[in-house]
Amino acid sequence: MTPMIRAAFLLSALVLTAPAQEFDWPQWRGPLRDGISKETNWVSNWGRAPLKVKWRANVGLGYSSMATSASRVYTMGTFGDSDTIFCLNSENGQELWRYSYPCSGLDLREFYGPRCTPTVDGKLVFTLSRLGHLICLNADNGKLVWTRNIVTDYGARQVLYGFSGSPLVIGNTLIVETGSPQRSVIGLNKNNGQLLWGNGSNTAGYSSPMPMMFGAEPGFVMFSAQTISGRIAKTGKPVFSRRWTTQNGNNIATPIVWQNKVFVSSGYDTGCALFEVGQGYARPVWSNKNMRNHFSSSVLMGGHFYGFDESELVCMDLLTGRVKWRTNTYGEGSLMGAGNKLIIQSENGQLAVVEATPWKFTQVSRRQIFNARRTWTVPVLSNGLLLTRDRSVLICLDVSVKEE
Repeated sequence: MTPMIRAAFLLSALVLTAPAQEFDWPQWRGPLRDGISKETNWVSNWGRAPLKVKWRANVGLGYSSMATSASRVYTMGTFGDSDTIFCLNSENGQELWRYSYPCSGLDLREFYGPRCTPTVDGKLVFTLSRLGHLICLNADNGKLVWTRNIVTDYGARQVLYGFSGSPLVIGNTLIVETGSPQRSVIGLNKNNGQLLWGNGSNTAGYSSPMPMMFGAEPGFVMFSAQTISGRIAKTGKPVFSRRWTTQNGNNIATPIVWQNKVFVSSGYDTGCALFEVGQGYARPVWSNKNMRNHFSSSVLMGGHFYGFDESELVCMDLLTGRVKWRTNTYGEGSLMGAGNKLIIQSENGQLAVVEATPWKFTQVSRRQIFNARRTWTVPVLSNGLLLTRDRSVLICLDVSVKEE
């Protein structure tokens, strides 16, 4: 086992408790936050037959994606002036519990509801509202374990489009970006909410923290409003920092970690870059404007990035940043990887499956699921179920392979 593989194995063991089912998706972008599922035994070629809708549920307004654990689905939504955290039975969509709390639904930009995705860690589930309500619930029954408000408790600065970084668990530490001038990133004891550390002065962006090993130390990468930085998870000690500016601080996509390198991408004509990082440095390997992730994060599969350059789906070489192919088929969509396929959610309510190959764009399947716009929530494949939502309705599709 090489040192790099050994480090990756250690980090995977620290990021969340082991999933209850083989292909659970317990947090934003999956078990390793890389947007990739190891699930391969699912139906990707849908032919002409309609997709089987297993169940649907009204989960309120919002852009929260889905987390799955132990045959349960967790997501969030807004009803009027209350946010609600849902726990549903993954087999039939039956509501097992809900937890609601006051959170103003007013949004002058009409982007209503939560942006973050629940984080499930064993018997605990963590959520963050767009206004800063940080909540820990019992994952089995939805009872409150502890709660904080990152604005009133830690001096977080409200951001234009609301807090959007899904909480990250590494070991015993819950990591949240606040954007506070005194402690822009905090680490809390996940079991009781006690503050373990807090430091930094970066304004919060809209990205979620990404786990990364720094030598033998588990850490994470944070993509803030004007900065990309790395820290040690247990102490918050800084490892590196590099300035990265985008219009109105709109750094949204989750960074991608590969060995000792970090890929970041932003929209608004900013572009992307691959950095080699270590103690005290972040050196660019390459940078260009071939991939400008607006709000949708990319995935790295087979030595190539797949993601949305604004409204075009792009395949780009990891080592050089050169484009292999691009298509404007889906608008400003979102995606995840599974096996050797991409699962695409288009911005106008379609689901599609695309080959994850650098040779050419090849669409395998495509279906209209919602008659809606702004279907920006990234879909989730978990244990043969494909979960997708528009701004208020969650649909579960059965794409499992049936035994004959």
